[in-house]
Amino acid sequence: RHYIGIFAFLVVALPGVVLVICGFFGCANARNFTFMFDRTAREFTATAGSVHKSRPLNDIVLVLIERECGLGGFFGGDAPAFAVSLLFSDRRRCRLEGGI
Repeated sequence: RHYIGIFAFLVVALPGVVLVICGFFGCANARNFTFMFDRTAREFTATAGSVHKSRPLNDIVLVLIERECGLGGFFGGDAPAFAVSLLFSDRRRCRLEGGI
């Protein structure tokens, strides 16, 4: 009977503490992402933190917009999430994700 407290700590509290610590690391590593399609300059620009990437709009071959369905939250669902995938002429793919 006196081992129930140790068992509860190992099964419930310890994994919870580990997940909270992982969440803090995830928040500390978060970056600001900006994606822009500029028709006047005729280029696509992606910025993540201090990294900057730009490609001409003529290099984009395919734009695919897909809706990702969540598993649902506590009260019937979570916010819809959308992802845009770009396929460039050199067969590279760029996936842009964002929540609404």
